[in-house]
Amino acid sequence: DKLLVGPKLQNDIGQVVTRFRLYKVAMSCDIKQMYREIALHPDDSVYQHIFFRFSPDEPVREWELVRVTFGISSAPFLALRTLKQLVLDEGPSYPRAVQVISQESYIDDLLTGGSSVDEVLQLKEELIALLSSGGFQLDKWASSEPGVFSGMGATPRELGVGGSDSLKVLGLWWDPTPDVFRFKIDVTDDPFTKRGVLSRIARIYDFNGYLGPVTLGIKSFLQQLWMETLGWDDSLPGKFHNQWNRTLDELPLLESVSIPRCILDPTWYRIQFVGFSDASSLGMAAVVYLRAETTFGVSCHLIKSKTKVAPLKTW
Repeated sequence: DKLLVGPKLQNDIGQVVTRFRLYKVAMSCDIKQMYREIALHPDDSVYQHIFFRFSPDEPVREWELVRVTFGISSAPFLALRTLKQLVLDEGPSYPRAVQVISQESYIDDLLTGGSSVDEVLQLKEELIALLSSGGFQLDKWASSEPGVFSGMGATPRELGVGGSDSLKVLGLWWDPTPDVFRFKIDVTDDPFTKRGVLSRIARIYDFNGYLGPVTLGIKSFLQQLWMETLGWDDSLPGKFHNQWNRTLDELPLLESVSIPRCILDPTWYRIQFVGFSDASSLGMAAVVYLRAETTFGVSCHLIKSKTKVAPLKTW
């Protein structure tokens, strides 16, 4: 609590994912152990002391952590400010890599791409060169095109291409082979209480609102529980118990939903952003679509939605 947290430097996670959808060929990676590659000034590391022993037979010893450490309140600022300084010092030689680090990253995750495999290959080399000049390594590569990683000496499954399993990128599940976003539902049993309902809602990670119609209904259900003045660990009354049980039975159906990652069509000649909004006594919502007229017809893609339950108090 003595450390200055520093300003928020990380990009908006929803904007990073939306930019990721603009590329025909997608590529993702992360900066390997980014925090541990950044040394602290000795005047600051004195505030990072821990007690530790390597076995129960050893005495407890005091250790000073001389690197940026995960869990310390100032760590995100220190890491991102270091990356920014690297961009200022070395960036002029790597303009495209600078754009990725500045606009297409979230902490240590990079989500980017290009219009062709050759373009992405060039970008990959720029990123490796720029970050290695600061002592950083890139890891956990993935792409929608296997050709991006030819000659890297790893299997397609290790690189996140051509496998049947989705990869987790910024909380979303991305399947590079069909190049779609998917959703995985945690089937952990929660108690049928208000605390259990809230815990379940918190595990549906949907920052761009792709599942808005579903999450709004669940949030409305939680609001009804608040109106019943139930305790956090009180069992749900009969009608709420049955309603929540039906919801839990249907939630796994969300795993069949897929969202195309790429919204770019090279043949489009006219695009529009179309927005809608509506409200009722239960809630309100707004949504934005991308509508594109192409040589093959019209295509529409969901970009973002926001939902909110109606307030209990009215003017």
